[in-house]
Parts: sequence; C-alpha cells; structure tokens
Amino acid sequence: MVERSRLKFFLDTCVPDSGARALADAGHDVVYQRDVIAKDSPDILIECCGLQLVALRQGRPRVPLMERHRRMKAAF
Repeated sequence: MVERSRLKFFLDTCVPDSGARALADAGHDVVYQRDVIAKDSPDILIECCGLQLVALRQGRPRVPLMERHRRMKAAF
C-alpha cells in the first residue's frame, strides 16, 4: 500500500468548516486562523502566521513577524 502524504493547512475564515473537516478526515493537519489570530486580520498577517507555523513545525527557528514581512515584500 502506498503511504499518502500528510499536508499542513492554515485556513483563513473564507474556508468553510466542511472543507476543513474534509481535509482533517483525509489525515491532514488543519489550523484555523480563528484559533491563532483575529478574524479581521490583514492578509499579510495571515500569511506571516501561516509561514511561522510551518517553520515551527519543521523545527526551524522563528523569525519575527515584521522581519518576515520585510523579506516577503522584498521578494515581490
């Protein structure tokens, strides 16, 4: 049997709970924005938090949010 990849999702408030449940039922890790930051947070903060969660789960050192924001803006 082929082992399926387990993915990590950071879902914002636009994703319905039914979609999140489907991902979780399929064996994926789901983190809801509402459990981490305010519902009306700006998109850049949502993206930074998602990147921070990935870094933490991979055992990499945290990068301060504003530094991550500067790096992301410089990349685009």
